[in-house]
Amino acid sequence: LNRLTEEFLGLARDVPIERAPVELSALVRGIADEARVTHANLEVSAAEPIEIAADAGKLRQAILNLVLNAAQVGGDAVTVRLELARAGERARVTIADDGPGVPAELAATLFEPFVSARPGGSGLGLAVARRIAERHGGSLALESPPGAPGARFSIYLPLRGST
Repeated sequence: LNRLTEEFLGLARDVPIERAPVELSALVRGIADEARVTHANLEVSAAEPIEIAADAGKLRQAILNLVLNAAQVGGDAVTVRLELARAGERARVTIADDGPGVPAELAATLFEPFVSARPGGSGLGLAVARRIAERHGGSLALESPPGAPGARFSIYLPLRGST
């Protein structure tokens, strides 16, 4: 209930972003190590260090929302992959799973608050994650075809020193 309330309030108001240097591979590996997902297999692929200027706590929340969503929607024995790479002048953090994927009928409204493919889901996790990415000058995108097995979401963020 506390997490739901905090996510809703965070979405409703724009809390200032406190930027500092963040090394993304360390952040992503830390999230994978700390995530309390008992039925999911978490894999990390982060070949090189990538540093950005970001609010580490808020960015951690966005990535963790995506990891937990993938694990919860994916069901028993789902594999969730966290991939980190450079994409031109941006860093890309991808959370991909081998679960059931995103239903085609939800794809157009998936990032809106209170829209959820998960029974009992609040529908705030993706909306909050997208807002955090946008507040950092980035974006969050669904990159897997709606209705196909597996889901792939990527957060794109400006590299440190780029606009």
